[in-house]
Amino acid sequence: MILALTLSDLPPIDAPVVSLTLGSSLDQDRIKEGDDVYFECSIRANPPVYKTEWRHNNRVLLHSVRDNIIISNYSLVLQDVKRFSSGVYLCVGSNAEGSVDSNPVFLDVKCKLCWSGVWLLPPVCQPGLQHIHGVSKRETAYVQCSVTANPSAGVSFHWTFNNTSEWRELGSRLVNSSQTRSTLRYRPRTEMDYGTVFCWATNDIGRMARPCVFHIIAAGRYSTSSRQIHLTFRQQSEMLRIVGVEDVQI
Repeated sequence: MILALTLSDLPPIDAPVVSLTLGSSLDQDRIKEGDDVYFECSIRANPPVYKTEWRHNNRVLLHSVRDNIIISNYSLVLQDVKRFSSGVYLCVGSNAEGSVDSNPVFLDVKCKLCWSGVWLLPPVCQPGLQHIHGVSKRETAYVQCSVTANPSAGVSFHWTFNNTSEWRELGSRLVNSSQTRSTLRYRPRTEMDYGTVFCWATNDIGRMARPCVFHIIAAGRYSTSSRQIHLTFRQQSEMLRIVGVEDVQI
């Protein structure tokens, strides 16, 4: 049996229908410097498109890993966005019937440290903390780390230990944290357990630039009223190491 097709039975031939949306998991009003952003371009076309183009403020965007611009099929990813990433974005679909722009999507990248007139800050150590704790072996020291941060909700902490020969993470079972305060229960058992502990705090803006530093020393070995401890630090990647300790008479 031979079927006869008329023109009305064939799919319509037309220029592309193009629609652009910001990634569904993103909150358009809360995008700030350093975030990753993605767009999705939806295209219906017959005949199929032979080219898809992306534009920012009417400038053509090209795939560039170096510039943190990732183009894959019908998606555009901008990594580590900056203030200059703000502006109007379009995708353009082209087939044999013509080229069509999508609807424009405006991206507003907020300043990382200022949001709706409020300064946003990664955590910093609060003044007045007790930085030297003198304890005997098998005695528990309660080391309190308090920070100032905005936003203050969702601040997380982690602690590390360092002496002249080793560095290690301190497990969460030793730590009790609430809001912008974290308390470490630390019990030295041997001479090697005396050293320096670092308290690191992180909020939505980022991790603190410098940790809060606390020194765990043997009880009675140093008197803070008559002596001063000088410590020399060397930063290696994200880890601080003690490279020298000097006990100086005041």
